[in-house]
Amino acid sequence: MHHYVKAALVFFLLSASFLFAQNSNWTYKTMFVKDGEVKVRAEENENAKVTGKVYYLDKVIIVKDERLPVRFGWARIVFPVRGFLPVSSLITPEEKRTLDIRFGNKPQEELKQNREIVVRTCKNEFNFVRTLPFNASPTAGILKEGETVLLLVEKDIPDALWVKSLYPLAGFIKRDDINWEKKNFVLSLGFFYSALDVPYEKNLQKKKNPMGGFITFGRANWLVTPGIGVLFSQSHSGMFLLKTQLYSFFLNVHVLRLFSNHLDFFGTLGGGYWQASFENFKYPNIPEYYPLLKTKGFAYLSGGGFDINFWNLFLGVQYLFWNSPKEAVFGDEPKPGDLTMQYKLFPGANLINVAIGYRINF
Repeated sequence: MHHYVKAALVFFLLSASFLFAQNSNWTYKTMFVKDGEVKVRAEENENAKVTGKVYYLDKVIIVKDERLPVRFGWARIVFPVRGFLPVSSLITPEEKRTLDIRFGNKPQEELKQNREIVVRTCKNEFNFVRTLPFNASPTAGILKEGETVLLLVEKDIPDALWVKSLYPLAGFIKRDDINWEKKNFVLSLGFFYSALDVPYEKNLQKKKNPMGGFITFGRANWLVTPGIGVLFSQSHSGMFLLKTQLYSFFLNVHVLRLFSNHLDFFGTLGGGYWQASFENFKYPNIPEYYPLLKTKGFAYLSGGGFDINFWNLFLGVQYLFWNSPKEAVFGDEPKPGDLTMQYKLFPGANLINVAIGYRINF
Protein backbone atom coordinates (compact mmCIF):
# COMPACT_ATOMS: atom_id res chain seq x y z
CA MET A 1 0.00 0.00 0.00
CA HIS A 2 1.31 3.46 -0.89
CA HIS A 3 2.77 5.46 2.02
CA TYR A 4 0.28 8.29 1.45
CA VAL A 5 -2.63 5.93 1.99
CA LYS A 6 -1.01 4.50 5.12
CA ALA A 7 -0.52 7.99 6.53
CA ALA A 8 -4.16 8.86 5.82
CA LEU A 9 -5.41 5.72 7.57
CA VAL A 10 -3.29 6.41 10.65
CA PHE A 11 -4.58 9.98 10.71
CA PHE A 12 -8.18 8.77 10.48
CA LEU A 13 -7.75 6.44 13.46
CA LEU A 14 -5.95 8.98 15.63
CA SER A 15 -8.37 11.75 14.75
CA ALA A 16 -11.43 9.62 15.34
CA SER A 17 -10.23 8.64 18.81
CA PHE A 18 -9.34 12.27 19.51
CA LEU A 19 -12.73 13.41 18.27
CA PHE A 20 -14.69 11.23 20.64
CA ALA A 21 -12.32 11.91 23.52
CA GLN A 22 -13.00 15.61 23.15
CA ASN A 23 -16.70 15.05 23.65
CA SER A 24 -16.81 12.26 26.20
CA ASN A 25 -14.19 13.65 28.59
CA TRP A 26 -16.53 13.32 31.51
CA THR A 27 -19.83 11.75 32.37
CA TYR A 28 -22.03 12.00 35.42
CA LYS A 29 -24.46 9.73 37.20
CA THR A 30 -26.77 9.87 40.17
CA MET A 31 -25.98 7.68 43.18
CA PHE A 32 -27.22 7.38 46.75
CA VAL A 33 -25.39 7.08 50.06
CA LYS A 34 -25.54 3.60 51.63
CA ASP A 35 -23.99 4.32 55.02
CA GLY A 36 -25.30 6.42 57.89
CA GLU A 37 -22.58 9.07 57.60
CA VAL A 38 -19.80 9.38 55.03
CA LYS A 39 -16.99 11.91 55.13
CA VAL A 40 -16.10 13.56 51.83
CA ARG A 41 -12.35 14.04 51.46
CA ALA A 42 -10.26 16.58 49.57
CA GLU A 43 -8.14 13.72 48.15
CA GLU A 44 -8.54 10.01 47.55
CA ASN A 45 -7.35 8.74 50.93
CA GLU A 46 -8.77 8.34 54.41
CA ASN A 47 -6.29 10.80 55.95
CA ALA A 48 -7.11 13.74 53.66
CA LYS A 49 -8.93 16.86 54.78
CA VAL A 50 -12.72 16.53 55.21
CA THR A 51 -14.63 18.88 52.89
CA GLY A 52 -18.10 17.83 54.04
CA LYS A 53 -20.40 14.97 54.95
CA VAL A 54 -23.26 13.09 53.32
CA TYR A 55 -25.80 10.86 55.02
CA TYR A 56 -27.93 7.76 54.53
CA LEU A 57 -29.86 7.80 51.22
CA ASP A 58 -28.64 11.30 50.30
CA LYS A 59 -28.71 11.87 46.57
CA VAL A 60 -25.22 12.62 45.21
CA ILE A 61 -23.80 13.40 41.77
CA ILE A 62 -20.68 11.50 40.75
CA VAL A 63 -18.45 12.58 37.83
CA LYS A 64 -16.02 10.37 35.93
CA ASP A 65 -13.44 12.42 34.02
CA GLU A 66 -11.08 10.62 31.62
CA ARG A 67 -8.58 13.47 31.89
CA LEU A 68 -8.46 13.25 35.71
CA PRO A 69 -8.47 9.60 36.73
CA VAL A 70 -9.42 8.81 40.32
CA ARG A 71 -7.69 6.31 42.57
CA PHE A 72 -9.24 2.85 42.50
CA GLY A 73 -12.08 2.43 44.99
CA TRP A 74 -12.87 6.16 45.12
CA ALA A 75 -15.36 8.38 43.32
CA ARG A 76 -15.41 12.10 42.54
CA ILE A 77 -18.48 13.83 44.02
CA VAL A 78 -19.63 17.28 42.82
CA PHE A 79 -22.99 17.57 44.63
CA PRO A 80 -24.09 18.29 47.33
CA VAL A 81 -20.43 18.78 48.34
CA ARG A 82 -17.21 18.46 46.32
CA GLY A 83 -14.45 15.99 46.94
CA PHE A 84 -13.93 12.23 47.01
CA LEU A 85 -15.61 9.37 48.83
CA PRO A 86 -15.34 5.55 48.79
CA VAL A 87 -17.30 3.77 46.07
CA SER A 88 -18.30 1.17 48.68
CA SER A 89 -20.42 3.83 50.41
CA LEU A 90 -22.67 4.29 47.37
CA ILE A 91 -25.62 2.46 45.83
CA THR A 92 -27.32 2.83 42.47
CA PRO A 93 -30.85 4.23 41.95
CA GLU A 94 -32.05 0.68 41.31
CA GLU A 95 -30.61 -0.52 44.60
CA LYS A 96 -32.11 2.50 46.36
CA ARG A 97 -35.53 1.71 44.89
CA THR A 98 -35.26 -1.83 46.22
CA LEU A 99 -34.62 -0.43 49.69
CA ASP A 100 -37.63 1.90 49.37
CA ILE A 101 -39.89 -1.03 48.60
CA ARG A 102 -38.39 -3.20 51.31
CA PHE A 103 -38.76 -0.61 54.09
CA GLY A 104 -41.85 1.16 52.75
CA ASN A 105 -40.09 4.43 52.06
CA LYS A 106 -41.68 6.94 49.75
CA PRO A 107 -39.60 6.83 46.55
CA GLN A 108 -37.71 10.03 45.97
CA GLU A 109 -39.12 10.26 42.45
CA GLU A 110 -42.54 10.91 44.00
CA LEU A 111 -41.29 13.79 46.13
CA LYS A 112 -41.64 17.35 44.89
CA GLN A 113 -38.49 18.25 43.04
CA ASN A 114 -37.61 21.93 42.62
CA ARG A 115 -34.08 21.37 41.31
CA GLU A 116 -32.82 19.69 38.20
CA ILE A 117 -29.40 18.51 37.02
CA VAL A 118 -28.84 19.27 33.32
CA VAL A 119 -25.96 19.20 30.85
CA ARG A 120 -25.68 22.09 28.41
CA THR A 121 -23.04 23.89 26.33
CA CYS A 122 -21.62 27.38 26.68
CA LYS A 123 -22.73 30.01 24.20
CA ASN A 124 -20.05 32.71 24.11
CA GLU A 125 -16.39 32.68 23.21
CA PHE A 126 -15.51 33.24 26.89
CA ASN A 127 -17.91 32.36 29.71
CA PHE A 128 -16.93 33.41 33.23
CA VAL A 129 -17.76 31.21 36.20
CA ARG A 130 -17.93 33.26 39.42
CA THR A 131 -17.55 32.05 42.99
CA LEU A 132 -20.73 33.93 43.93
CA PRO A 133 -23.77 34.93 41.82
CA PHE A 134 -22.78 38.52 41.03
CA ASN A 135 -20.32 40.15 38.61
CA ALA A 136 -17.97 41.59 41.21
CA SER A 137 -17.23 38.22 42.81
CA PRO A 138 -13.90 36.45 42.09
CA THR A 139 -13.61 34.35 38.95
CA ALA A 140 -13.52 30.58 39.48
CA GLY A 141 -12.50 30.02 35.87
CA ILE A 142 -13.46 30.48 32.22
CA LEU A 143 -15.34 28.05 29.97
CA LYS A 144 -14.97 28.30 26.20
CA GLU A 145 -17.68 28.32 23.57
CA GLY A 146 -19.22 24.90 23.03
CA GLU A 147 -17.74 23.48 26.22
CA THR A 148 -20.05 21.17 28.12
CA VAL A 149 -21.08 22.16 31.64
CA LEU A 150 -23.06 20.38 34.38
CA LEU A 151 -25.66 22.70 35.92
CA LEU A 152 -28.00 22.71 38.90
CA VAL A 153 -31.17 24.55 37.84
CA GLU A 154 -33.78 25.92 40.26
CA LYS A 155 -37.16 25.16 38.69
CA ASP A 156 -38.92 27.63 40.97
CA ILE A 157 -36.86 30.49 39.49
CA PRO A 158 -36.95 29.86 35.72
CA ASP A 159 -35.69 33.36 34.87
CA ALA A 160 -32.85 33.53 37.40
CA LEU A 161 -29.92 35.61 36.22
CA TRP A 162 -27.41 33.06 37.48
CA VAL A 163 -27.34 29.25 37.55
CA LYS A 164 -25.08 27.01 39.60
CA SER A 165 -22.23 25.28 37.76
CA LEU A 166 -21.19 21.91 39.19
CA TYR A 167 -18.59 20.72 36.67
CA PRO A 168 -16.00 21.20 35.25
CA LEU A 169 -15.92 24.39 37.33
CA ALA A 170 -17.79 24.98 40.57
CA GLY A 171 -19.50 28.33 40.93
CA PHE A 172 -22.14 30.40 39.17
CA ILE A 173 -22.54 31.21 35.49
CA LYS A 174 -24.94 33.63 33.81
CA ARG A 175 -28.03 32.03 32.33
CA ASP A 176 -27.51 34.01 29.11
CA ASP A 177 -24.12 32.33 28.64
CA ILE A 178 -25.76 28.91 28.24
CA ASN A 179 -27.30 27.24 25.18
CA TRP A 180 -30.55 26.00 26.70
CA GLU A 181 -31.86 24.33 23.56
CA LYS A 182 -30.36 20.91 22.97
CA LYS A 183 -29.20 21.79 19.48
CA ASN A 184 -25.68 20.44 19.84
CA PHE A 185 -25.41 18.72 16.45
CA VAL A 186 -24.57 20.59 13.27
CA LEU A 187 -25.15 19.34 9.70
CA SER A 188 -23.42 21.47 7.07
CA LEU A 189 -24.44 21.35 3.40
CA GLY A 190 -22.11 23.16 1.02
CA PHE A 191 -21.30 23.84 -2.63
CA PHE A 192 -17.90 24.93 -3.93
CA TYR A 193 -16.43 26.36 -7.12
CA SER A 194 -12.72 26.12 -7.90
CA ALA A 195 -11.47 29.61 -8.69
CA LEU A 196 -8.02 28.17 -9.38
CA ASP A 197 -7.26 24.75 -10.84
CA VAL A 198 -3.68 23.60 -11.49
CA PRO A 199 -3.56 19.94 -12.63
CA TYR A 200 -0.82 17.87 -11.02
CA GLU A 201 0.05 16.31 -14.38
CA LYS A 202 2.32 18.78 -16.18
CA ASN A 203 0.91 17.86 -19.61
CA LEU A 204 -2.65 18.74 -18.55
CA GLN A 205 -4.40 22.09 -18.47
CA LYS A 206 -7.72 23.15 -17.01
CA LYS A 207 -10.65 22.74 -19.39
CA LYS A 208 -13.47 23.88 -17.07
CA ASN A 209 -13.37 25.10 -13.50
CA PRO A 210 -14.10 22.20 -11.14
CA MET A 211 -17.10 22.27 -8.86
CA GLY A 212 -18.74 20.01 -6.33
CA GLY A 213 -20.46 19.67 -3.00
CA PHE A 214 -19.91 18.36 0.52
CA ILE A 215 -21.64 17.42 3.76
CA THR A 216 -20.09 17.59 7.25
CA PHE A 217 -21.56 16.44 10.54
CA GLY A 218 -20.59 16.97 14.17
CA ARG A 219 -21.12 18.89 17.37
CA ALA A 220 -20.46 22.58 17.76
CA ASN A 221 -17.53 21.92 20.10
CA TRP A 222 -15.90 19.05 18.21
CA LEU A 223 -12.30 19.70 17.23
CA VAL A 224 -12.51 17.14 14.42
CA THR A 225 -15.54 16.79 12.15
CA PRO A 226 -16.01 14.13 9.45
CA GLY A 227 -17.43 14.82 6.02
CA ILE A 228 -18.07 13.45 2.55
CA GLY A 229 -17.70 15.27 -0.75
CA VAL A 230 -17.81 15.02 -4.52
CA LEU A 231 -15.72 16.86 -7.11
CA PHE A 232 -16.22 17.10 -10.88
CA SER A 233 -13.37 18.37 -13.07
CA GLN A 234 -12.26 18.53 -16.69
CA SER A 235 -8.75 19.02 -18.04
CA HIS A 236 -7.16 18.58 -21.44
CA SER A 237 -3.87 17.97 -23.21
CA GLY A 238 -3.88 18.96 -26.85
CA MET A 239 -6.81 17.14 -28.38
CA PHE A 240 -7.42 14.81 -25.42
CA LEU A 241 -10.01 15.46 -22.71
CA LEU A 242 -9.88 14.04 -19.17
CA LYS A 243 -13.13 14.02 -17.16
CA THR A 244 -12.78 13.09 -13.49
CA GLN A 245 -15.14 12.50 -10.58
CA LEU A 246 -13.72 12.30 -7.05
CA TYR A 247 -15.78 10.90 -4.16
CA SER A 248 -14.09 11.57 -0.83
CA PHE A 249 -14.25 11.05 2.90
CA PHE A 250 -12.36 13.65 4.92
CA LEU A 251 -11.74 15.04 8.39
CA ASN A 252 -11.67 18.76 9.17
CA VAL A 253 -9.43 19.61 12.12
CA HIS A 254 -10.55 22.94 13.62
CA VAL A 255 -7.28 24.55 14.69
CA LEU A 256 -8.61 28.00 15.62
CA ARG A 257 -12.03 29.53 16.22
CA LEU A 258 -12.49 33.26 16.72
CA PHE A 259 -15.30 35.74 17.32
CA SER A 260 -17.67 33.24 18.93
CA ASN A 261 -17.08 30.65 16.19
CA HIS A 262 -17.89 33.12 13.41
CA LEU A 263 -14.38 32.67 11.99
CA ASP A 264 -13.17 29.09 11.79
CA PHE A 265 -9.70 27.98 10.57
CA PHE A 266 -9.30 24.30 9.77
CA GLY A 267 -7.04 21.72 8.16
CA THR A 268 -8.25 18.86 5.98
CA LEU A 269 -7.00 15.33 5.35
CA GLY A 270 -8.81 12.44 3.75
CA GLY A 271 -9.06 9.75 1.14
CA GLY A 272 -11.42 8.74 -1.59
CA TYR A 273 -12.24 7.03 -4.82
CA TRP A 274 -11.99 8.52 -8.30
CA GLN A 275 -13.08 7.50 -11.75
CA ALA A 276 -12.20 9.13 -15.03
CA SER A 277 -12.67 8.97 -18.80
CA PHE A 278 -10.05 9.90 -21.41
CA GLU A 279 -11.10 10.68 -24.97
CA ASN A 280 -10.07 12.44 -28.15
CA PHE A 281 -12.49 15.37 -28.48
CA LYS A 282 -11.04 16.44 -31.85
CA TYR A 283 -11.85 13.13 -33.57
CA PRO A 284 -14.70 11.60 -31.54
CA ASN A 285 -16.07 9.69 -34.53
CA ILE A 286 -13.01 7.46 -35.00
CA PRO A 287 -13.32 5.02 -32.09
CA GLU A 288 -11.06 2.50 -33.83
CA TYR A 289 -8.11 4.86 -33.41
CA TYR A 290 -9.27 6.97 -30.47
CA PRO A 291 -11.61 4.91 -28.26
CA LEU A 292 -13.17 6.26 -25.08
CA LEU A 293 -10.94 5.01 -22.26
CA LYS A 294 -11.95 4.71 -18.60
CA THR A 295 -10.17 3.86 -15.37
CA LYS A 296 -10.51 4.36 -11.60
CA GLY A 297 -8.56 4.19 -8.38
CA PHE A 298 -8.02 5.43 -4.84
CA ALA A 299 -7.09 8.97 -3.88
CA TYR A 300 -5.67 10.96 -0.99
CA LEU A 301 -6.28 14.62 -0.27
CA SER A 302 -5.12 17.38 2.08
CA GLY A 303 -5.53 21.10 2.51
CA GLY A 304 -6.83 23.82 4.75
CA GLY A 305 -8.88 27.00 4.82
CA PHE A 306 -11.32 29.09 6.76
CA ASP A 307 -15.07 29.70 7.02
CA ILE A 308 -16.93 32.88 7.92
CA ASN A 309 -20.27 32.10 9.60
CA PHE A 310 -23.28 34.35 9.99
CA TRP A 311 -26.71 33.16 11.03
CA ASN A 312 -26.84 29.65 9.54
CA LEU A 313 -24.97 30.56 6.37
CA PHE A 314 -21.24 30.24 5.79
CA LEU A 315 -18.72 31.39 3.18
CA GLY A 316 -15.30 29.82 2.93
CA VAL A 317 -12.02 29.62 1.06
CA GLN A 318 -10.00 26.43 0.97
CA TYR A 319 -6.81 25.15 -0.60
CA LEU A 320 -7.16 21.49 -1.60
CA PHE A 321 -4.65 19.08 -3.09
CA TRP A 322 -5.68 15.64 -4.23
CA ASN A 323 -4.03 12.91 -6.23
CA SER A 324 -3.84 9.18 -6.84
CA PRO A 325 -1.16 7.08 -5.11
CA LYS A 326 -0.10 5.83 -8.53
CA GLU A 327 -0.46 6.86 -12.15
CA ALA A 328 -3.77 6.34 -13.89
CA VAL A 329 -3.45 4.00 -16.87
CA PHE A 330 -5.87 4.46 -19.76
CA GLY A 331 -6.04 1.65 -22.29
CA ASP A 332 -4.37 -1.73 -22.57
CA GLU A 333 -0.72 -2.29 -23.35
CA PRO A 334 -0.60 -2.03 -27.16
CA LYS A 335 0.43 -5.13 -29.07
CA PRO A 336 2.55 -5.08 -32.22
CA GLY A 337 0.44 -3.81 -35.11
CA ASP A 338 -2.20 -2.15 -32.86
CA LEU A 339 -3.21 1.38 -33.79
CA THR A 340 -4.38 2.27 -30.28
CA MET A 341 -2.14 3.70 -27.58
CA GLN A 342 -1.84 3.53 -23.82
CA TYR A 343 -1.81 6.74 -21.76
CA LYS A 344 -0.44 7.22 -18.25
CA LEU A 345 -0.95 10.31 -16.09
CA PHE A 346 -1.77 11.55 -12.59
CA PRO A 347 -5.40 12.75 -12.35
CA GLY A 348 -4.97 15.04 -9.30
CA ALA A 349 -4.85 18.83 -8.96
CA ASN A 350 -4.12 21.82 -6.75
CA LEU A 351 -7.34 23.77 -6.15
CA ILE A 352 -8.41 27.02 -4.52
CA ASN A 353 -12.10 26.55 -3.72
CA VAL A 354 -14.71 29.13 -2.80
CA ALA A 355 -17.54 27.56 -0.81
CA ILE A 356 -20.99 28.59 0.28
CA GLY A 357 -23.40 26.61 2.37
CA TYR A 358 -26.00 26.29 5.09
CA ARG A 359 -25.79 24.82 8.59
CA ILE A 360 -28.68 22.96 10.20
CA ASN A 361 -28.65 22.81 14.01
CA PHE A 362 -30.59 20.09 15.81
